[in-house]
Amino acid sequence: MRLCAELGADIVKTNWPGDEDAFGKLVRAVNGVPVVLAGGSRVEDAELLRRMECAMQAGAIGCSVGRNIFMHRSPEAITRALSRVIRDRWPARKALAELEQKVGMAAAR
Repeated sequence: MRLCAELGADIVKTNWPGDEDAFGKLVRAVNGVPVVLAGGSRVEDAELLRRMECAMQAGAIGCSVGRNIFMHRSPEAITRALSRVIRDRWPARKALAELEQKVGMAAAR
């Protein structure tokens, strides 16, 4: 990541290193270059939202998520949940509760 920043990257995308402290070290290592969290391999909704909440608290500006959205049973609902965590700074648990409610309602139709 630091090499990308030193070579002039406008933004850096990185994987989840395992915890918020480690992610914070990555954010600090790029000296002000914006950082986004990669979605990575397919994970449970709660884990994805928890990672995103932690990443935002550690200084990320957003995410770059693919398979965790397009492979989701409700791509629109998981995108909305991620937006709640990123833009509205909702806790992951609150976004997950809304997601589960919307997905449950969609399944009932």
